[in-house]
Amino acid sequence: MAENNQDDILSMMKKILLKEAMGPYAYLNLVINMGKGRWPEAEPIILSDPEAATDYAHSIICGRWVEAEPIIMKNLNCILRYARNVLHGRWLDAEPIIMKSPPHIQRYASIIMKKRWLEAEPIIFQDANVLNDYLRRFDLNVVELIETNPLLRSVDDVSDLPLLE
Repeated sequence: MAENNQDDILSMMKKILLKEAMGPYAYLNLVINMGKGRWPEAEPIILSDPEAATDYAHSIICGRWVEAEPIIMKNLNCILRYARNVLHGRWLDAEPIIMKSPPHIQRYASIIMKKRWLEAEPIIFQDANVLNDYLRRFDLNVVELIETNPLLRSVDDVSDLPLLE
């Protein structure tokens, strides 16, 4: 009897949420708390928001949601969360987008790759604060970074690099 009552409540909430477009987060909380699965009728609403799509893939689908990936790629923080929490590793299709942001490159290398991202290091050199964080994270100094990355060998004079702390 209690299960039928929960199903009736869930069904009513689904209709209200879709009709009133209260947003995907109200649904996510409801479904997570009631232990229910996917709600296909709400997915178009969820697909309108990168954060909601990321959370839905992680908490409801519990895996990759290919249909949402173009939406998730519109938000750099969501890209990192999706790679970490859903893909549990690198997201090669999103890496060209990440490469446009030195802070996100540093976080992606540290959190997702857990190693240096050699191809992205020339971009990291554009931001002194990010470069400092990157060097600390991987226990390097600028000279070691240049010497160990062939893409940076063209740097002739360390004094031309951004000022470091």
